[in-house]
Amino acid sequence: MQICTCEVRLNDSAGHTVPKVDVTPAEILVLQAIHGASSVVNIKPVKQDRRSNHEEWDRLTGLYGRAPDGLMDAGNGELLGKLFPGAMPKLPVTLKDIGMQHLLNPLRSEPEAVDVQQEEPDAEEDV
Repeated sequence: MQICTCEVRLNDSAGHTVPKVDVTPAEILVLQAIHGASSVVNIKPVKQDRRSNHEEWDRLTGLYGRAPDGLMDAGNGELLGKLFPGAMPKLPVTLKDIGMQHLLNPLRSEPEAVDVQQEEPDAEEDV
């Protein structure tokens, strides 16, 4: 499983940014669902981990799936089930799995789109 560092903009606010370490692709999706689609920034893959799908599910459930004692559930328990449905959900293990493959090699820039227009034959030309 890919492990990353990132920054989370709480409620997608640049003024309230928290650094996070040891973040998995699955946790990135959870953080985006809680704080906003563009709230997780500066994502950098740092290492690979042999964490199993079950271990990661338990970790995410412990962090985001249960309300602390004495507090009402803010709905995050249901959030994990919505993001990763099924009795035994398959969690993403790489940034590529969540559509962020462009972050895998930050030194390689994406090729620019080139607008190629085909020249149409001139109708007035005699052959």
